[in-house]
Amino acid sequence: MSPIAFLVVFCAVMAIVAASRIDWSRGPEIGDTEGIALAVLGLTLLSALWLSVDEGWLGLSILSVLVAVVGTGALVWGMVVIYHSVPSEQPWDGHRE
Repeated sequence: MSPIAFLVVFCAVMAIVAASRIDWSRGPEIGDTEGIALAVLGLTLLSALWLSVDEGWLGLSILSVLVAVVGTGALVWGMVVIYHSVPSEQPWDGHRE
């Protein structure tokens, strides 16, 4: 098994763990747990794409572009959700104390 395959397996396990921690009884509100699950799913898709291109299973086709777009979208959307769901105590003014 290549190191990239180990990365894909690790990311897939982390995606399952992150998805299992989502509280589905909260209703339609999205919080940091859902953002983390989306980000890890995006990383899993991008690492699986890397593995499939590296092993020669998938060339530069429509499917690989679709996986890249969905993986990047999930990663970015997850980061935005995490950023907006974690309250900041004080705005940072750019100066360290």
